[in-house]
Amino acid sequence: MSMAIGHFAAGAGAAFAVVHLLPPTVRRKLPNYGVLGILSGVWAMLPDLCNFIPLLVGFHNSRWANIFFLHYSMDFIIDPRDSILASAVLVGFMMTLMLILLADDFWERYPKPLQMLSTFRLQKGTSSVISRQICQNSDSKPNENTRKGA
Repeated sequence: MSMAIGHFAAGAGAAFAVVHLLPPTVRRKLPNYGVLGILSGVWAMLPDLCNFIPLLVGFHNSRWANIFFLHYSMDFIIDPRDSILASAVLVGFMMTLMLILLADDFWERYPKPLQMLSTFRLQKGTSSVISRQICQNSDSKPNENTRKGA
């Protein structure tokens, strides 16, 4: 049987993967995909209610539990020994997908660094053009402080 955190991470990671595959226009319309991840993680853990409600043991041990993000397969096929490593891998998978979604959200909401860099170059180029024009104007007019004939 897999650890509970492994089931939660598998459900939330699956939700984050589906949300990430959606086009950005659809993704922006979602109210909060963090809540969707939490709800999917809880959905993946529902068959474990058999620990509190003994009548659900038969459901937990049947293949019907696979509708809860492959709960049966995780418990009896993928990770029958309840290893920490398998749960850690699932948590890492969930965290990676969550960070990818957060990065995508950040890049959609804020200007891209390359656009900021090109804007900076434009401003820098504009100021250098202005400073060249000032220098050319000052060279054409004689300055009182410069020595003549030197």
